[in-house]
Amino acid sequence: MKQRLQSFKLNEQGGIHILVLGLLAIITLTVIGLASVNWGIHTLSMNKAKPLLDQSTRAAALNIDSSAAVLGLINWNEAKARNDFYRYLQLNFRLDDNNQPLGHSFIATEPVVHVLEFVTAAQYPHALHQSISLYPGGTDATIRMVDVTLYGPSVLAIVEFRIRRLGSSQLEPLVISSVSSVRFR
Repeated sequence: MKQRLQSFKLNEQGGIHILVLGLLAIITLTVIGLASVNWGIHTLSMNKAKPLLDQSTRAAALNIDSSAAVLGLINWNEAKARNDFYRYLQLNFRLDDNNQPLGHSFIATEPVVHVLEFVTAAQYPHALHQSISLYPGGTDATIRMVDVTLYGPSVLAIVEFRIRRLGSSQLEPLVISSVSSVRFR
């Protein structure tokens, strides 16, 4: 047995096809590994961004008109709610005053708020259906649908973030939605 192994080492007769197959296997494993790492970065960024966006919409949802609340009515103070939404967005995502990410932010560009809506219905529970389509026909094509049952006045936000990808100069879009109610069910 030992002699057979030594003769195999000395009389190696592999051709160029063995080398090519080995290189193809290495390239395939590298591509799969890179795709797995990018998927992990995408998932981590989504799981990091969603609670931070929820805090921003919750801050906006807390801005109701206190004089109307004394009478049992819930009316929005929309100007203050918008200011609080953007202030919390800047704090949570580490943005400067112009909404540009600071050096230690995990997003790459300024977030784009596609929808910031203060929803009040005539009666509750109310079914809200909202959909936006971004960049149709391209590689960044995204459709975000929001189907939620509201049990009181609520704030709806749909925000787009861009994150870096490993091995690519293109930025990947993350489109996240958040709904926060004035009062919980």
